[in-house]
Amino acid sequence: MSVSQHEAEEILAELGVRPGTLAGDERAALDRDGYVVLNGVLDEASVAAMRTAVAELLETARRDLTKKHGGTLHLDDILNAGPAFDPAWSSPRVLAAVARVLGADFHVSAGGFRGPRPGYGAQALHADDVPIGANDPYRVATAIVPLVDFTERNGATRVVPGSHREPLLDASTEAGVPHPRERVVAARAGDAIVFNGHLWHSGTRNESDERRDALQIVYRRRGGRGSGPAVANATLDRLGTAGLLLI
Repeated sequence: MSVSQHEAEEILAELGVRPGTLAGDERAALDRDGYVVLNGVLDEASVAAMRTAVAELLETARRDLTKKHGGTLHLDDILNAGPAFDPAWSSPRVLAAVARVLGADFHVSAGGFRGPRPGYGAQALHADDVPIGANDPYRVATAIVPLVDFTERNGATRVVPGSHREPLLDASTEAGVPHPRERVVAARAGDAIVFNGHLWHSGTRNESDERRDALQIVYRRRGGRGSGPAVANATLDRLGTAGLLLI
């Protein structure tokens, strides 16, 4: 779908995004560090509903013998899975942070669930898109919404602040190898970690005794690389204006 800048801004305004939706320090963090933690994006009832929906979807996937189940559990499509997950990816604060990175004209590229079991989850540092030129617009932004508290012990996301502006040349390609400038991002269930997709980041090893569950939503600038998700008509009918972000 192609929309004008004005139309894109109108869509966000209808979804509750205003000039003051993000605080000044939140905007500064995105610009400077490449990420921000938005506290309390979801209330306890919304988190509980999402956890229930995840449990039901994982049980359905467990009974599907064509699917493989490793140390990190995945659900690849939460966008068509009913209304429980909508408050995460369509939150005005999340959308305002994404717009800070990409501008108003963006769409949701993918929405999924990731749940590393104890002992799993470590990744090599990576970015979600290739480096860009100094004057090129950013192409991708990502929101991670914890469904349990993120701690240094249970596999929280690590980032290298500022690496969205200058690609890392010294990052190891091996999972779990630390970087001298990395920061492990603590967050509470119901918060949202929104980061520039060109920022170097990764999951860390879950050293706790419980699974570390989170949603991950990827947003892309329209007209760039990557297409939107396959969206059911019933999903679009349910969402109204928010559905315009999925097409």
